[in-house]
Amino acid sequence: MLKKFIALTAICFCSFTQTIAKIYDIDISPEAFKNFKATKYASPDTHDGQNSIKFQADEYLKDGAYQIVKIPIDLSKGKGKYMMITMDVVSDSGLERTPGKGMFDGGTKIFFTYVKDAQPIHFSTRPEVGKLKNEFGIMLDIIPEDILQGELSIGFFNVKGTVHFKNIRLHVGKSASYWTPKLPPDFKCEYSDRLKNCPLMRGAMFATKYNEKDLEDFRKWNGNLIRVSVGGSPGDNRFTYGEKEEAIINAPDYFERYDEWLDRQIETWKLFLDKCQKLGIKVVVGLHSTPGFRYKNKDMRIFFEDRYADKFIKVWKKIAQELNGHPAIWCYDLCNEPIQSRPSKRDYLKLQYQAARAIRTIDPDTPISVEAVNWDNPEAFKYLAPLPLKDIIYQVHMYYPGHLTHQGVFGGMPPKVVFYPNPKSKTLMKQSLIDCLQPVRDFQQKWGARIYVGEFSCIRWSPGNENYFKDCIDIFESYGWDWTYHAFREWNGWSVEHGPDRNDNKPTAEPTPAKKVILEAFKRNKP
Repeated sequence: MLKKFIALTAICFCSFTQTIAKIYDIDISPEAFKNFKATKYASPDTHDGQNSIKFQADEYLKDGAYQIVKIPIDLSKGKGKYMMITMDVVSDSGLERTPGKGMFDGGTKIFFTYVKDAQPIHFSTRPEVGKLKNEFGIMLDIIPEDILQGELSIGFFNVKGTVHFKNIRLHVGKSASYWTPKLPPDFKCEYSDRLKNCPLMRGAMFATKYNEKDLEDFRKWNGNLIRVSVGGSPGDNRFTYGEKEEAIINAPDYFERYDEWLDRQIETWKLFLDKCQKLGIKVVVGLHSTPGFRYKNKDMRIFFEDRYADKFIKVWKKIAQELNGHPAIWCYDLCNEPIQSRPSKRDYLKLQYQAARAIRTIDPDTPISVEAVNWDNPEAFKYLAPLPLKDIIYQVHMYYPGHLTHQGVFGGMPPKVVFYPNPKSKTLMKQSLIDCLQPVRDFQQKWGARIYVGEFSCIRWSPGNENYFKDCIDIFESYGWDWTYHAFREWNGWSVEHGPDRNDNKPTAEPTPAKKVILEAFKRNKP
């Protein structure tokens, strides 16, 4: 089932391993397919002369069940090492999601599972629809030495159309799966008095449209930090990215149009900074829209194509030059929620390191925030390494568990409304939040890092969302983490000024329970 395919040198594959990575081809021939557990919608096939597993549904699959093929994966050659699975996913005519389904509720399905201590460990990718011609990957972290077998599941759900899976490969690395800098044995994060003496920062993610009244109102709440991360550059469509956006990004004038957009955003940042300096509020200057934005599988182009990576560094040098170390800046936030599912020469951390060093040639003092891979989720801090630069703040985003925090965000409400806390569910109690954040806590304690929770929230119509806010804030405060909740007067779904009725778009006359939690926390800020 698993045959050796090829070995690549570190020059070609340096972000997956610092020495050598071996790649094994997974057999999906018609003969092998006979031994797989397969849905009726799947069949062995060929695509462009290569063996493939084809999934085809001529009508919408409406029952929500995953239509998959389960493929056993021999992990014995990679035990105790970093591993990754890649494959080509091709839909020439395009997959169509069942009408009324949200972006997480239909499309391709790729996940990998192994069992450790009677508990299943899962890795997965986000569902995709439309015309597909991408290489997908799942980073698997270090697989324990006693795990010799795993299971790859591929397929689709809540769609119609045809899709092929082919070139399925297991990559085995001898060292780190992501780039790590060389650090001395006794390395600890270094901070200047500016950050050592900085009190805990508590605030909110802000809408990027400048509004003086909103800033003044927020100061009355006693918030002392806002995160202004700008998006909306040409080709930036994070939810329904398709051929239109692809054409914009590949157009000859793309960089010219991006620079015009960036100039406007810099002027907006300046308005925020000048006003916030008067109000006594600090600002996180963040870049949502990186050059080249993303591929259809959500991977960011800056990690795979030098022209966009080089542009990313130039963009941050320009931002640093234009903002000139403004005293209201708390930190530069380099890259919002990095996505990199495959190896690259300049991966998510290496490129942020290069950008940080470039900023330091212009602005040697302003702190810089670095985010982890995989949407900056807490689990990704297991892979994160600290950077050998002074005043680096390590940012994490907290939306766990997603079926609570995001219920109804991308489509209809679930059949059973999820509420918090729920003693009958291990994932809906405070301890589960503590467990989720443990990799971040471990990182903090190991390296002496300053941790900043750049985003956390629970949708306003989620019953008990105020309890979620309170438990999160209690955890952050106990660990000494700075935080900004998502979000102040952006989309009202994330508002703590609106009530639980998702159809009521007006703020409540009296403070909501969630707003009371936020205001109570802000009382700890110095006036």
